[in-house]
Amino acid sequence: MIGKMRAVALERAAVLEELKGLLIDNLHLSLQPDDIDPDAALFGSGLGLDSVDAVELVVAVEDRFDLDFSRQTAPSEPSSAKASDQAERTGASAVGDALSGRQIEQSMRIFMRTLNALVDVILWARAQSPLATPSATRSL
Repeated sequence: MIGKMRAVALERAAVLEELKGLLIDNLHLSLQPDDIDPDAALFGSGLGLDSVDAVELVVAVEDRFDLDFSRQTAPSEPSSAKASDQAERTGASAVGDALSGRQIEQSMRIFMRTLNALVDVILWARAQSPLATPSATRSL
């Protein structure tokens, strides 16, 4: 049990560091990886990213982690009123229906509040992949 928890923690840490690098390289941020707080807001008063940055980040994440969010169902976050509002507007159910590209982008904005939230989305999407492998054997 502890070995599995350690493997998940190590995978999570590796994904977080990779995301910091993607932010810096792809969005041309003039920061060092250690300067990026994983709990800081990505948009608005946090890192100040905008909607164009969000699209670029999604594309970079899909490329780097071999994911295709347009083929995924949206992760549910039942405790979030914002997610519920989004689900009502897009017609997605609480358990997540297949979404269009635009709906995926909107859902990603909800789940991309912080780097920690984005790490969770990436790990969730990996687990949904038909090619998913155990985290202990997956390399970054």
